[in-house]
Amino acid sequence: MARASLLNDLQRWRLASEVSPDSVPERALGLAEEARSYRRAGELGAAEARLQLAARLAEPYAPLYYELGQLRQARGDTSAARQDFQRARAMAPDYAPPEVSVLRQLLAREKHERALARADSLVQEQSYWLLYLPKARALLERGRLTEARKVLRGRCEPLNDESYALYALLADTYVGMEVWDGVRWAVQQAEALPPRRSSFVERVSEVRTVATEQGRSLTEAAGDSISSEELRERADTTRGGATGEEGQQ
Repeated sequence: MARASLLNDLQRWRLASEVSPDSVPERALGLAEEARSYRRAGELGAAEARLQLAARLAEPYAPLYYELGQLRQARGDTSAARQDFQRARAMAPDYAPPEVSVLRQLLAREKHERALARADSLVQEQSYWLLYLPKARALLERGRLTEARKVLRGRCEPLNDESYALYALLADTYVGMEVWDGVRWAVQQAEALPPRRSSFVERVSEVRTVATEQGRSLTEAAGDSISSEELRERADTTRGGATGEEGQQ
């Protein structure tokens, strides 16, 4: 697990930009730190003004435009946020976090096919687990359950098995496939980890509600006795609620 976490950290913060963080002007770094302080205090307007100036002073250092995009998204200015993400990617084409945010925007707007197509294109260039995660979400929302499971187990989990979101999505996928041992196992894995986004906590809560309605217990320890390989085999062979999407790519 430690190795997977290390791989995730290396991928998440890897910058393909030729601009080193050490070359960013002190003035820009100071403004960025002020912006973070204002954001923590809830003063988003003041934070945005300082971060916008910091990003301009630091060009072509991509991460500050990414941070500016995140701030504008938090303020509800999705259009401006998208422009900042695109600018960050233009400065550093292999810098993945801005593209992850664009994929999340598409999913939030229920543009599942567009998100899937974009994710498919991006993962051809780099095996970055947070690009695979929205791909799996798009597949899940489209009812392509077997494919979603394969992406989550085969692509996301080997790169980062300390993600609450990963196991929340797996639990939801196994509900659709009616693989209840898998549901129980995935919920147990998720709840052993700290969540980062409330939407995934809500997803696990919804899974628990469905299990209760189905008369299924998720508190039994049976999931602990199922090996990962056995769980893979069950998910591959069990049809249950799956939609016959096997083989679609």
